[in-house]
Amino acid sequence: DDVIYIDYIQGNPGFPKYSFSDIYRKIAGQDTAFLTARFQGKIVCIGATDSLNQDRHPSPLYALYERENKRTNGTEIVANIIHTLLGRHFFSEIRMFFRFGIYLALTLAVGFFTFREDQRYLFILSPGLILVYGGICLISFLNYLILPLVPGIVVILFCQAVSLFYRYAVIDKEKRRIRAVFQRFLSPKVLGLRSIGGRW
Repeated sequence: DDVIYIDYIQGNPGFPKYSFSDIYRKIAGQDTAFLTARFQGKIVCIGATDSLNQDRHPSPLYALYERENKRTNGTEIVANIIHTLLGRHFFSEIRMFFRFGIYLALTLAVGFFTFREDQRYLFILSPGLILVYGGICLISFLNYLILPLVPGIVVILFCQAVSLFYRYAVIDKEKRRIRAVFQRFLSPKVLGLRSIGGRW
């Protein structure tokens, strides 16, 4: 597999940066104390980091940069890759078997709340389940496990749409038919009364 998930260090800059000209002057001035304190036993990445550099790529760090420059330079990306490898912060996707189990649980939750007699839950069902699923994704990510966010949201919205359509077209249709039959023989006042338990 040629894909690696990078554990980016937060902050701007995430790693100490030194100008090549400043380093050259330290070397020319034989300032070994400065060089030893900052570079001894360290891995040094050398590259261009100015805003005109073409070696810049999108990354999760875009929010830390200026409005006109939202890309991370290649040298910093390489440094974060080294940080990921040395720290063994290896991300891995949750296996399809477990993802399927999570999607199945979401489907059952949607069906359970959709077909309840008390319909007050329907208005907060999708937002609530999306928040729960988002929390699961975040906890997984903090433990270096990747659970895709979009498929779970699609499952929630699709299942609720299907459940609501089935309820309206099948279950509620039968209730409407029974009510129509009673309307032929009973007065509207009687129809307005609810039976014991609040059901027709």
